[in-house]
Amino acid sequence: MTPVEIFDKLFVNFSRVNEFHNTITEISKPHPNANISAVEDSTKIFSFDDLCKKVHNNILINNANAKEHSSVDGFYYLKNNNKMVLIFIEFKIINPRNHQNYNEFLSGEIKPELKLKSLESLNCVLPHLISQYSDKNDVKNLHELIFKMPKYYYCVIYNPTAISESNARTSLEADFIDIKRLSPFPFDQVRLITPKRFKRIIKRLTEYSSA
Repeated sequence: MTPVEIFDKLFVNFSRVNEFHNTITEISKPHPNANISAVEDSTKIFSFDDLCKKVHNNILINNANAKEHSSVDGFYYLKNNNKMVLIFIEFKIINPRNHQNYNEFLSGEIKPELKLKSLESLNCVLPHLISQYSDKNDVKNLHELIFKMPKYYYCVIYNPTAISESNARTSLEADFIDIKRLSPFPFDQVRLITPKRFKRIIKRLTEYSSA
C-alpha cells in the first residue's frame, strides 16, 4: 500500500466511530449542548477536537502530567489516486456587540487561538494520531506524506450581526488579515470565510471526492 492509501485506511477506520465523524452542524457548535451552529450542514467531517482528546488520553497512560494540545474543530481530506489535500477547519461564532473592546478581544484572545489551534493540529495532533494508530513501519512515510501534501486552513467565522454577505466578507478580511501569515508555510492556503461561502466550498469538495 502507498502512504496515501495507508492514511486513507486509517481515517476510514476513524469514520466508523460516530464520536470522531459527525455533521458540520454538530461540529460547528460552540459546545455540544449549544442550540446554535456556525454552519448548518449535514455533510460529515472529522471531529478533530475529539480525535485530539483520544490522543491525549493515550499520552496520559505514560505521562500523567501531559497537557492537552489545542486543536481545530474539524478535519477533512481529499484523495485522488496518489495525491491528497489536508483541510483543517475552525468554526467561530463571534458577535462584536458582545465585547466592549472588540479589537482587544480579537488580538488578545481570538487571533492567538486561531493560530495555535492550527499549528498544534498540524504539527502535534496529526503526527500523534499517526504514531499511535499506524503500523510502526509506516509511521515515517506517513509523517513525510503530511509534510509534502498540500495543506489548507479554513477559518469559518459566523457574525450574526453582519447586515449582508458582502459586509461579513469585508469585516473578515479587515479583522483577521494577519491569520493569513500562516501561508504559504506551513499551510499552502489560509482562508477566512463566511458560513455561506464555506457551504459552497464543502459542497464542491464532497462532489470532487465522490467523483
